[in-house]
Amino acid sequence: MTDAAQHEAEFLNELGRRVRHARTVRGLSRKLLSQASGLSERYIAQLEGGQGNVSIILLRRVANAMGMRLDDLVAAQETSSDWRVVRDLLEQASPDQIALAKSALAGSASVDNRVVRRRVAVVGLRGAGKSTLGRMAAAHLGWRFVELNTEIERENGPRSARSSRSTARRAIAAWSRRRFASSPSIRGPWCWPPAAPSSPSR
Repeated sequence: MTDAAQHEAEFLNELGRRVRHARTVRGLSRKLLSQASGLSERYIAQLEGGQGNVSIILLRRVANAMGMRLDDLVAAQETSSDWRVVRDLLEQASPDQIALAKSALAGSASVDNRVVRRRVAVVGLRGAGKSTLGRMAAAHLGWRFVELNTEIERENGPRSARSSRSTARRAIAAWSRRRFASSPSIRGPWCWPPAAPSSPSR
């Protein structure tokens, strides 16, 4: 067997192993995968056994039936779960976020580590003392403390923080991009649903 033929055989064996592993971890029998992909059980058995050449179109059907990407099956090296998470995040990232990620991965001096790293968000149950703790920590570190509910309502009106969860989150993200660009800070609580305004005492 020539070197080229040997490499091709190794590739097909590895491809078959990846298909078999992906099918197994998803709890699919060959019969179920056959039904989902429209391919015969015999073809899937041959594919998993590394036997014969495989059409890229049919392989894509197998990948789609298992809810995975074709490139995860045919990559030169098997991708890690961490890489798949990073890849999915990058696909949804804005151009600015991608540029920042590229600079960080390249070790570029243009990335301001003080800005990237020096932000703290305080989370916890309602009434657990997040605002108190956040103010104390900010005072100790010489940072500023930001209470998100208050700031969002100040800019967008009292109803903004009490709108739908997704709308409120978008408002918080937009506000954060404008205000957290230049200095370290501690972000105080954003509660959902927001606490009802207290009634004036009579």
